[in-house]
Amino acid sequence: RGNRLAAAVRAARCALDEADDVDARQTRDVRAARAAVDAAAKDAYKAARRFEAEAKKAVLNKLPPPPPPVPETRPDFAVLRAPAVVGAACAQAGATVGDDLGLDGVRAAGLRLLAAVVETCGAAPDPDDPNGGPFLAPYASQISAALRGAVAPGRPVAQLRAVVDAADAAARRGLVPDRKTWRRLAVLAADLGEADDRVASRAALEERRCLRIGLAARVALRDPDAGVANSLFLDLARDGAARLKAARAAPFGPSKPPKDDPLVRALPAVVAAACALKGGAEFLPD
Repeated sequence: RGNRLAAAVRAARCALDEADDVDARQTRDVRAARAAVDAAAKDAYKAARRFEAEAKKAVLNKLPPPPPPVPETRPDFAVLRAPAVVGAACAQAGATVGDDLGLDGVRAAGLRLLAAVVETCGAAPDPDDPNGGPFLAPYASQISAALRGAVAPGRPVAQLRAVVDAADAAARRGLVPDRKTWRRLAVLAADLGEADDRVASRAALEERRCLRIGLAARVALRDPDAGVANSLFLDLARDGAARLKAARAAPFGPSKPPKDDPLVRALPAVVAAACALKGGAEFLPD
């Protein structure tokens, strides 16, 4: 089931990416999309009323009934289906029914789908909002709940990777404006109480640590009062500096750490947070 869901997520991502090229209204002008759908509905209603009137005249004049109107296909736009997709993605990200191994894949796939639809359609304005707020703003509470659930202690690496992308997309699109939500997310991400996990490998534990602290650093850079101890960022930044120093001092000549190294990926945000937050001035000479 996890493979089928992953394939569905890839297909949805491709469809959302192609929507902008097929018709700009699908992702940029939700008002025009809504107007097109409303106009098609009005035309269908008028055609039905005309058929009813002609049928009554035929009965009174004892004439054969008129042919029924041919239903026209209503226009469809991806952006108008975005709220339903977000709701489904949030429900999938918080799935609780099934075996643990299968649930991990389901939740990760839901978070990837959430990141894709938020990134693609998150900037579309709400046609019913006179202030032009985001079309997906009513789903902010569901999005924040999905993000918080994905960073609970003990979550596997696949979920943590997906939640980083989903959180970045939600922040860029401004769909979760509540600072308290981001603070709670940062505190949860900085909770490293899973370090006593005896099942996970050392590499998995290290990647969890980097992903969690990296996410907390991203949030802390947006809100310096997120309540995360700067010592977490300082420690990981020093570990990254030591990793880079060891690579430069390799016996067979300087080398670069692999790009998929979780510590290397988290290092830019962590170093920025370590230098910018309180106490970071002491780290600058290092």
